[in-house]
Amino acid sequence: MTDSREFIRASSSTLELSAILVQPTLELLGVSVAAANALAEVGIKTIFDLGTSNLFATAASVLSMTASGGTSARFGLV
Repeated sequence: MTDSREFIRASSSTLELSAILVQPTLELLGVSVAAANALAEVGIKTIFDLGTSNLFATAASVLSMTASGGTSARFGLV
């Protein structure tokens, strides 16, 4: 099992999980200020928000609907 602290900046690595979840997304390694700002614009401000968001699943669903030959793509629904 992977230790989730591997993905957290050092400034938050000693926090309990409940405290980590309420930290801003910027505390995740690899999340830039620009990415954190973009996430905040769609209502994702904390690590918990990101973990519970269906935004990426929805985007993946829309992308799969655009696949050539798909019914949605053929009828211009996407």
